[in-house]
Amino acid sequence: MKDFSVAVEDDESPARILGRALRGRRLGSFERRLVDVLHDDIFRRVDDIRTSEQCALSYERMRYLNDRMGLRIDDLFSNIDHLLALHHWVTLVDGTLTTLLTIHYNLCIGSILQHGEGRSELRTYLNELETMDTIGAFMATELAYGNNVQSLETEAVYDPTADEFVLHTPSPRAQKFMPNTGADGVAKLAVVLARLKVQGRDCGVFPFIVRIRTDSRLCPGVKVALLGDKPDYPLDNAITAFDRVTIPRHCWLSGPDSRIRDDGSFASTIASRGRRFLRAMDRVQTGKLCLGVAALSSACGALQLALQYSQQRKTFGVGKGEVAILHYRTYQRAVFEAVSVTYACAFLLEHVTTRYRAGSRVDDPEMNRLLALGKVFVSARARQIISGVRERVGAQGLFSANRIITYWIYSNGIVTAEGDNEVLLSRIARELIVGLDYESPAVSDGMAPMLESADFLIHLVKERERRLQSALASKLQGAKGSPMFESWNAQLCEATELASVHATRIALECFNRALDATEDSTARTVLERLLRLFALQEIARFSTELLVDDVLTDDLARDIEPERTRLAAQLYADAPLLTEAFGVPNSLLEAPIGGDYIAAYDPARGKAVSRSYIRTTRAASEAPDEAPGRQRA
Repeated sequence: MKDFSVAVEDDESPARILGRALRGRRLGSFERRLVDVLHDDIFRRVDDIRTSEQCALSYERMRYLNDRMGLRIDDLFSNIDHLLALHHWVTLVDGTLTTLLTIHYNLCIGSILQHGEGRSELRTYLNELETMDTIGAFMATELAYGNNVQSLETEAVYDPTADEFVLHTPSPRAQKFMPNTGADGVAKLAVVLARLKVQGRDCGVFPFIVRIRTDSRLCPGVKVALLGDKPDYPLDNAITAFDRVTIPRHCWLSGPDSRIRDDGSFASTIASRGRRFLRAMDRVQTGKLCLGVAALSSACGALQLALQYSQQRKTFGVGKGEVAILHYRTYQRAVFEAVSVTYACAFLLEHVTTRYRAGSRVDDPEMNRLLALGKVFVSARARQIISGVRERVGAQGLFSANRIITYWIYSNGIVTAEGDNEVLLSRIARELIVGLDYESPAVSDGMAPMLESADFLIHLVKERERRLQSALASKLQGAKGSPMFESWNAQLCEATELASVHATRIALECFNRALDATEDSTARTVLERLLRLFALQEIARFSTELLVDDVLTDDLARDIEPERTRLAAQLYADAPLLTEAFGVPNSLLEAPIGGDYIAAYDPARGKAVSRSYIRTTRAASEAPDEAPGRQRA
């Protein structure tokens, strides 16, 4: 097999250029080694096993990956790209494993590192988490408190006599929902968010390190009840409660700002309990970026499979005999518009990642808004893309062997995780309306009105955002004196649209910058078509409003749909190029529709999707420098 590092680093073909545009980077040694390890037998898809067995397999894979990769905390937390690479590549083979990794590393270990002040007493916990002798968990949400988790009831009462905390679940409402604490035989250490009470005073929500279970039993005072199955997303989610569990003082993750004085009283340089809560939840902000990357990966995997299948699957063509299903305009619109959205998601996430690398502070509302925007925009679009792709590949998309249905299930989980999308949109909208570190787009004059101009299309989106923000701000200003909730609730639909349009505008600007930076003529032509195709889809959502506001003419509005069809038809010739650009090796996915699907279902070769078939035909069906593959005798 050709050396993968040479193929990626030195090959300046249009496909490689587009692939790097999607990833935002060249593949380094960490990623190449990761892809190679994910080709090991333990990561092969397994049929006909129970949910509990699937869950156990993901934990087994987690430890195996840790050992084979030699994952170290210092490396993952000094290089965000390594953490994001884990989310990108692992998602393609096991979304449950991605969830375990993001909880273990980002939420649990990340919280200990960020709020533990480097205390020597915590080194033992970090060592056992690093070796995965113990798996990390994170407990914030409760049965009655999800997006309103700041109001949680779980309490940690300081006992000055014993110099420790007593963790307790005071009511059924306060049971932790739905941490991965249910698997027998898996030792768990959790970061638990609880309301600190000192001398009868509510000091706000803080994280605490709590041992949940050893590899043989639950720890004293910890109560766990398994929840039901989530189809094709087998995690050991459970209801977890605490009955006066004692916690050593050093397990309070107080950060540098809060402490308990020698006289047993509480002190903090952060005056607001709300600000202390935001500090405690800071790793959830990073989690939004991690999950955005995982959602994008799911969409890329599904789209690559759909493109591969649609170029080989034949159907009837009036007057032409048989044609590939991708030859149909309706199919082209569906698939290439999805591809255009995927590139927009990638450029938006790269923008967020670049800002995050430059330094993220919990008190930076613009950074937190960007992280939320990235997660909401990408996860919502990924779910739409995967759902549409599932339909386009027909019955093939219903089978787990072809991965797409599994990606769709996982994308639904991402939409809810780290803050429900709809709630995040509402919060973002409120910040935009009140102008919190936000400037509405300026009026742009002298723009030539033509759908062939990317600048004009971006102008239309800016105008929709500007007018929405101005109108909503005026309505809320005029509602002063009315009950606040009723005033806000009356404008909520338009407000969430504002947040969506704002995200679209940023994605388009990022897309345009990426286009300007592309020198290869073939890659640039493809990106320009994808940019306009993405923009036209978005503008079509609010073209009526643009017409009413005299921003868009009748003629241009009528031309939007034909132009979308024309652009998709132009991209038809680039289908092989776009397929290759996704860069996911077929040997990793092992999906029948990712290769010669007729041969994959040949009964003479054994059962459908047989591993022996895929193993022996991989070399013949795959470009030798496409990606690292399993090394076979």
